[in-house]
Amino acid sequence: MVDKRKLGEAYEKIGIITDSTACLNFVDFHHESVRVIDFVVVIDGVPHKISTLDSKEFYKDMDDCSALPTTAIASVQDVLDIFNDFKRFGYTDIIVMTVSSKLSGSLNNITCAAQDVEDMNIHVIDSLTTAFILGDVVIEASKLIDEGQDIDKILTEIQRMYDNDNILIYVDTLKNLVKGGRMSGAIGMVGEVFKIKPILELGHDGTVKPIAKNRTAKKSIKAIKEMYLQATEGKEHKLYLFYTDNKEEILKLEEELLSNNSSAVDSSITGLSPVVSTHTGAGAFGIGWRFK
Repeated sequence: MVDKRKLGEAYEKIGIITDSTACLNFVDFHHESVRVIDFVVVIDGVPHKISTLDSKEFYKDMDDCSALPTTAIASVQDVLDIFNDFKRFGYTDIIVMTVSSKLSGSLNNITCAAQDVEDMNIHVIDSLTTAFILGDVVIEASKLIDEGQDIDKILTEIQRMYDNDNILIYVDTLKNLVKGGRMSGAIGMVGEVFKIKPILELGHDGTVKPIAKNRTAKKSIKAIKEMYLQATEGKEHKLYLFYTDNKEEILKLEEELLSNNSSAVDSSITGLSPVVSTHTGAGAFGIGWRFK
């Protein structure tokens, strides 16, 4: 690619770094100026790279393990090596978009590595989100690079996209929320007995929190669909659907939602990021949207 950002003596060559929670492995996307930091999920002491996880095995192993899987992030040196690779190829600016700092400690290591880089501008962005909502911002930003947009324009557009993102998550079982300490064992046991199916929101502050609880899956699934339809009625947006071990069901859900919402101008279906699905467990799914 020939870089187009030349204004007088000024010159910009812009690269992007993201992480594997962006789920770019679910889509056919490759760009010479985009690098992905691969996280590792550790299940009962066994490491698995997120980009190569077998979904069925992951959810089976997670269900069987006594404690929640943990995420091993890239070291400061690993990140520094990526920065230096970009530097060797003449990049002047690197945009780093990582999973929400409330879900992972990755941002800290990236910030530390950035402090050791000279003669290259590092723009570290806490996305406050994850999954393909993050990944799609990376793709859109890479298009702006190809168009020859300058760094300020790209950063402004990235922030606009994040400000317009929303994610709701349906949870089919409370087991993982209890394992992860996000719900007490007593409440979790009562919830399982009464078949409580919570709806979580990944808020604009980057945290995951329950916003509704219903008895039975049917009521919760109906509620999350209604929340999406009410929030987006009459507003142009892109629809995002995220599956765990239930891809076929989510394909049907996409068809249903699109048939009931003419304001959805585009849609995508990808897996739910493991940093979220370790807490939601199998059977969960997410509905996200970004206003235009």
